[in-house]
Amino acid sequence: MLRIILSSLRRGSGDFCNPRMELRNIVSYLGLFLEINGILLLVPGFIALYYNEDIFPFLFSFILSMSIGYLLTRFERKELDLGDAMLLSVITLLLISFFGAIPFFMTMKGSLIDVLVNGYFESISGYTTTGLSVISNLDEYPHSVLFVRALAQWVGGIGIIVLCFSGLMRVDVSTIHIYRSELGLDHIRPSLKRTVREIIKIYVVYTFIGVLLLWISGVDFIDSLNQILCAISTGGFVFSESVPYTNWVSEIVIVAFMIIGATAFPLHYMLLNGRFREFLDSTEIKTLIAILSIGIGLFAVILYHDGMNVSNAIGHSIFNIISALTTTGYSDMDFGDVHEFGPLLLIVMMLIGGGIGSTAGGLKLIRIAILAKSVLWMTRKSTLSERAIVPLKVGGRVFEEKEIVSIAVFFFIYILIMIFGAIVLAGYTSSTVDALFVSSSAIGTVGLSTIEISALPILAKIVLIIEMVAGRLEIFPLMVLLQYAIRRVEGKRV
Repeated sequence: MLRIILSSLRRGSGDFCNPRMELRNIVSYLGLFLEINGILLLVPGFIALYYNEDIFPFLFSFILSMSIGYLLTRFERKELDLGDAMLLSVITLLLISFFGAIPFFMTMKGSLIDVLVNGYFESISGYTTTGLSVISNLDEYPHSVLFVRALAQWVGGIGIIVLCFSGLMRVDVSTIHIYRSELGLDHIRPSLKRTVREIIKIYVVYTFIGVLLLWISGVDFIDSLNQILCAISTGGFVFSESVPYTNWVSEIVIVAFMIIGATAFPLHYMLLNGRFREFLDSTEIKTLIAILSIGIGLFAVILYHDGMNVSNAIGHSIFNIISALTTTGYSDMDFGDVHEFGPLLLIVMMLIGGGIGSTAGGLKLIRIAILAKSVLWMTRKSTLSERAIVPLKVGGRVFEEKEIVSIAVFFFIYILIMIFGAIVLAGYTSSTVDALFVSSSAIGTVGLSTIEISALPILAKIVLIIEMVAGRLEIFPLMVLLQYAIRRVEGKRV
């Protein structure tokens, strides 16, 4: 079955599974990314100094990541094809999450296996911008360690590989494949180098503005920094139980930046350059507005039916539906008090997700739009002659059948992984809806939960880790890693 799926992916997405793909081709790139990540791991050290906390975990992470990275960069840096780039994206995410977990390893309590699994879970939940957490009492942890989670989400939101392009600025096949495997979008400037710089500039400027607005609204500066890092990355970790719900102004700022994070970078570039009509006419923006309108209306009706007054129902509905659809994962209410239709609606929102080329997860808005229109296209096509040419046009672009097949296969694998995760979780939860909810949250990199994640056994946490990685990397790179592993095992048998 795996071979059939991979064969379909090759036909739909190009031959990214190069049979000559080797780990040694990506070692030097991996070393470079570890060096840059090591420098980033020093940032929480300044937060530790500000709060007079232990700085050693961050110094140790920095030294270890830099040392191993330096050793790996001694290898020859070769050109990468798309398969190598996808393999690199998986290994980079898994490895930098380990180094990012060191402060958690040194802070968490329990048996060695619990500390390792919980620490890695917390770190990878950050780098995948998920926000599911095994930390049940934030007050027990240093501010600097909690800030590690926010920084990881901000880095994961822009994409660690894209962020590292400052050291890889060559317009060649390697960087193009890495760029596309991470963000899956076309250039917004004539060259890849300028495109990546434009993306990083937009991301940093938005972050600065968000911190300033939240600070002006009355939130402490460090809290403001932490929450905007998580909101614009559509991550969802919180720094303290009272944030981001300090006041209605700060909540509006958070809502705005959740939407900003879930909007594709090319659309931001379009908007910031005054192309407003083109921005509003884009398929993703139209789909986003339509789904938000329907979702907010339905959720408000559910909350009103449960006894909430109209104004509160609308307010809670706006915040939670936007949080779910943008895959941010903030919540200002207990879903246990909501009618079962409420969590089911949120599951749908989490599965849909934000825009391709944004910091959000999920199936993505454009894929949903294409799949929805392809149903009408297939229906119309079946009523006509086999020789009739019926193009499928979405957003002014004609999609070929192989592209539709690729999207359909992606949808199938995505739902399959979500259901598998729900089946595993069903053994540890009292409700099937809870199992579906948490599994959808993990693969959608959302972070909303109806159960206590810290209470789950190790197996369930490992399954959630796999779902978070698959959701963040859009499944294809993980499939490449699986094929690589299978091929290596088969090679040893021969």
